[in-house]
Amino acid sequence: MRKVVLEEGGGKPLNDPMVVTARKRLFGSWEMNWLGYNHARDVSLPGASRGKISFLMYPQCETADGWRDSLDPDNFKYRITARELTA
Repeated sequence: MRKVVLEEGGGKPLNDPMVVTARKRLFGSWEMNWLGYNHARDVSLPGASRGKISFLMYPQCETADGWRDSLDPDNFKYRITARELTA
């Protein structure tokens, strides 16, 4: 919700209809596109040659050439996809 106030259309006042709607929808709940990756500490990633990482805040990538810097947008790219699962 704070991001709507600070960034949407250059910033919006708290009584703006978009902010009021966002507050009603988001207060006390997760946004539906978030995953709780940062709950654990000192995580060992399966198959990784590197030791434990403090937490998962950004994607991690290891290739045959070693670890990739996830904060280097020119050399680290990834795509997240989702699909509905039905029984």
